[in-house]
Amino acid sequence: MLLKQIADPVSVECLFNAADLKFKYLDYDDTYQFARKCIIALSTINNHEAVEKLKLLSDSNNIIIAYYAKIELNRTGP
Repeated sequence: MLLKQIADPVSVECLFNAADLKFKYLDYDDTYQFARKCIIALSTINNHEAVEKLKLLSDSNNIIIAYYAKIELNRTGP
């Protein structure tokens, strides 16, 4: 949440990589809320690099992550 509030473009790569991490302690979470928060933070940054990362996530093999990324892409515009 802090990265979303700061919206620092320096964090784009870290957020992108974090969105695909699988933590043992989150095995119960089949809604991928950690990834969702990373995706929302990318959407908040909303620069060219962040939008490109959202596009990559929207093509994820994980349909839930892809869905969240597509929602944020629709919010950020074309």
